[in-house]
Amino acid sequence: MLEKGNFFVHGSRWIRADFHLHTRRDKEFKDMGSEKDFITRYIAEIKKAEIRVGIITNHNKFDREEFKALRKEAKQEDIYLMPGVELSVKDGRNGIHTLVIFHENWIDNKENTDYIKSFLGLTFAGQTGYDNSNARSNHDLLETLRELDKFEKEYLLIFAHVEDDSGLWGALDGGRITELGKNELFRFRTAAFQKVRTRDKREKVKSWFGTWYPSEVEGSDPKTMHEIGRGEPTFVKIGAFTFEAVQFALKPEADRLSDKVIQKQVHSWVRSVSFEGGILDGKRLDLSDEMNCLIGIRGSGKSAVLECLRFALEFPLPESTEELDLKYKQDLVRFALGSGGKVVVHLEDAQGRHFEVRRILNERADIYFDGELRPGVRIPLKNPLFFGQKELVKRGEGSERELVERLLGSKLDAIRREIASQRQRVIDVVANLNKLKNLDTLEQEYQSKSKDTEFRLGLFRKYGVEQQLRRQVGFNADVTHARRVADVVDAFVRSFDTFLMEQESELVAQSKLESKENADIIADINAILDKIRKAPADARQVLSEARNDARVLREKLTELERRREALKDDFAAIERKLSEQLQQAGGISIRPDDFVKLNTELQKTKLALEEITKSRLRKNALRDELLKELKRLSGMWHQEFKQIETEIKKLNESQTALRIIPHYKGDKVAFLKELQNHFRGSKLREATLKSIIDSHADFISVYEGLDTICINLGDSGDIFRKYFNEAKASLLSWQVPNIFQIEYHGKELRDHSLGQRASALILFILSQRDNDVIIIDQPEDDLDNQTIFEDVIKLLRSLKKGIQFIFATHNANFPVLGDAEQIGACAFAGGIADIQIGSIDEPGIQKAIVSIMEGGHEAFARRKEIYQLWKQ
Repeated sequence: MLEKGNFFVHGSRWIRADFHLHTRRDKEFKDMGSEKDFITRYIAEIKKAEIRVGIITNHNKFDREEFKALRKEAKQEDIYLMPGVELSVKDGRNGIHTLVIFHENWIDNKENTDYIKSFLGLTFAGQTGYDNSNARSNHDLLETLRELDKFEKEYLLIFAHVEDDSGLWGALDGGRITELGKNELFRFRTAAFQKVRTRDKREKVKSWFGTWYPSEVEGSDPKTMHEIGRGEPTFVKIGAFTFEAVQFALKPEADRLSDKVIQKQVHSWVRSVSFEGGILDGKRLDLSDEMNCLIGIRGSGKSAVLECLRFALEFPLPESTEELDLKYKQDLVRFALGSGGKVVVHLEDAQGRHFEVRRILNERADIYFDGELRPGVRIPLKNPLFFGQKELVKRGEGSERELVERLLGSKLDAIRREIASQRQRVIDVVANLNKLKNLDTLEQEYQSKSKDTEFRLGLFRKYGVEQQLRRQVGFNADVTHARRVADVVDAFVRSFDTFLMEQESELVAQSKLESKENADIIADINAILDKIRKAPADARQVLSEARNDARVLREKLTELERRREALKDDFAAIERKLSEQLQQAGGISIRPDDFVKLNTELQKTKLALEEITKSRLRKNALRDELLKELKRLSGMWHQEFKQIETEIKKLNESQTALRIIPHYKGDKVAFLKELQNHFRGSKLREATLKSIIDSHADFISVYEGLDTICINLGDSGDIFRKYFNEAKASLLSWQVPNIFQIEYHGKELRDHSLGQRASALILFILSQRDNDVIIIDQPEDDLDNQTIFEDVIKLLRSLKKGIQFIFATHNANFPVLGDAEQIGACAFAGGIADIQIGSIDEPGIQKAIVSIMEGGHEAFARRKEIYQLWKQ
């Protein structure tokens, strides 16, 4: 709930207005209640009817004291009452009931004179009791207007119940109405017709008036307290409780009048931005959920406010931001906030929930909900777009892709998360393959070692050493094999344990589902989930048994080693005896323990070769797996492109001026550059690398044709293979960028002038209707005024009901012709920035617009005078 007195804190609003009210001062109004509490009861009925603007129009009568008392009570309830009178004008067959609505200065003035009473005394001069009867005035309609104009104060006319005998249409014939319609004073002062009911009569009157026809409004015309607010309603859009705001809302071209409740299009929006520290210390900018404009001369702080908003909401800068521009934007935020400065942004999501984003300079943003910090919660804005100065139009390469990316927003988040996961799977498979990349070298090394060991063992066998040391060799072989088995089992137990811990946490994180619509199926799902949750407990039992078996296995290994150790002396005795025999046989100097060591080495070499054979099979399987993972990754890239195509089709169909043509993996320049980055030092010529790029769509295609490529490169083939394999993980997971060709009226966008490009892009962005918030710093840059009004402003007025716009602008067309709901007039002097906040209906804001955007009232009036001369 808004505090009283803050009714327009977020700018202009749609409210109910009643243009025909009577009080107990009117002879036709019957009230049996007490005079003492009449004011309180009357305002309570107005509030009950949800009326925010009411016109007191008693018959031929105005009671200033009663009106001021009513107005004072109404103001406490954020209700605006306007002084008026239902005047019975001497015209036509029956007189014409005319509602005259007066500016407040008719009764609030330094002379303390009731000029409404003076006018009534004048137009009923010589009549008695006119205020308690339906007496007709002394003047006809045009004479009445001329008498009113003599007071040199603002007023407007609404013709009451026009179809009745005492109404304008019922009292006058077509000739007289046609005559009135040609009168400039009549057209200027007539704001509306009240209680139009018959379509045929309306069309007939329109034909009499020609091109001019005022608005239509309603009023309850109550004769008792409980009739206040009865009948058809009228709604007006105003941003201040002033005569001028209501007067403007009644103009047909203002688009501020409705006979139905205007339903807000629900969307997320920025409610306010406030500052602590820096040049904006203590300032708060309350925003409308529709159109907001920051105005001010250059250097007044408009861009600073928007860049601080971007900083607080952590909107990224465009990838193509030049270094100088990036430094300017960052320095602008530092200057605006100062050391330790903070920005606080109040947001509302589409469900009406309120959030606060708080960010201190050089720190990350914190998000609060219900006053509590909510780590991990995302900023609740749907597809916000932010364009700083000159960001809307860029000539650099890749700007088209960046623009499309920004327009697509979060629509590709899901597929891109899948792509990121799949990319990591490819990298993991390549990493496992890299662990096996030296198999050929290792195999050759172990085969050579095996042959050498076999040869040396052959020398021992020649002298019968093998027969005598067979038992010792057998023991060593058993220990070697048993130790390997124990190591493999231990590794299995560790991996099993790690796997269970990871998966248990995943299952625990899955909460039970709840549903009213599908309770039966959801109950079955929960039951299955409960059953699966028990699986890790069963697996833990298996793990426990495996861990016990591994421990027993280690014990058996220890027992085997002890058994071998117990025979150590026997083995040593055999070695000594064998050595002596060899010496006696022919003086041969052979150490029997070398035979044992060589046998042990031979066993290890054979095991290593067996592992290499298994690894080769695993390597082949990994190669197959890599190809499958690469196909999945390539498929996801294509799926992403198809989604982009679908969204672009919607963008193209939303308007006719601009067309985007996407090209799958079309950025050959980036493709070549990526290859060159990884082939530095290879001395392969650019032309050679380019020829490979030209015949392949991406690095996956290059990998699949690697053998053919290397053969075709001849002597350079080995170099290409070497560099490619060294960068394999990076290259295979790198996505060739799509490119986007943007055409404006059939010609490529980059071939148009800067102004045409700016016009095209802003129209295109505004046409998407899929962004809750669009923020642009100086959208008028490079746009001509005709384009701004004819295309941009008209589109903005139709879109702002469902999108929040925040502009910083020097162009009066945006706030004035765009009928901005909220305006912030910025100023900077003496190191302090100021922001004057209010709707375009606020007199102070109107003065700021004329001063800032029109060069002051004198310049504005002078230009208006010149334009009138040109028109003549």
